[in-house]
Amino acid sequence: LIAVKRLLPDILHDEAMSKRFLDEVWMTAALRDPHVVTVVGWGQDASGPYLACELVQGVSLGRLVKSVIETGEEFAERLVVYLGLCVAKGLAAAHELRSERGELMNLVHRDMNAANVLVSFQGEVKVADFGLAKAKDRLTVTTSELPVRPMGHIAPEELEQRAIDGRADIFSFGVMLYELLTNQQP
Repeated sequence: LIAVKRLLPDILHDEAMSKRFLDEVWMTAALRDPHVVTVVGWGQDASGPYLACELVQGVSLGRLVKSVIETGEEFAERLVVYLGLCVAKGLAAAHELRSERGELMNLVHRDMNAANVLVSFQGEVKVADFGLAKAKDRLTVTTSELPVRPMGHIAPEELEQRAIDGRADIFSFGVMLYELLTNQQP
């Protein structure tokens, strides 16, 4: 089973969005780690470009957080440690990604939050959705302009529109861990 990601029909012919989608394809496809969603194929058909990934049968961590909050429960500390370890390994794979020439790609997810972490029914934890990522060899220029996303997870240097690196993801990751442990935003 696979999950297929496509551009919406109303932005299918937007050149900038198409290039951004192609960037997501190559960045995600280049990552090979058990804690990152695996790309199984990509291409173009009559409906436009597509990205085919493994289907993680489960839910997003964001959905789990919502359920925990609604029921008044808390995540066990052991579970938060496990989730954190898996996400940290996935982020490390992204931050350590190198080109075929051996150059560090400087890949930054830029949208690390519970909604972009998938948890399978078997307990696998995978980082997903590199659609807002920045990297060295993008087709599109990553501007300092902030994309639309929850502001509470954005590192201060990115809010100030300064250059960012993997530490911005670590900041967002820390916010996510805090939320998992406390059921509140910092």
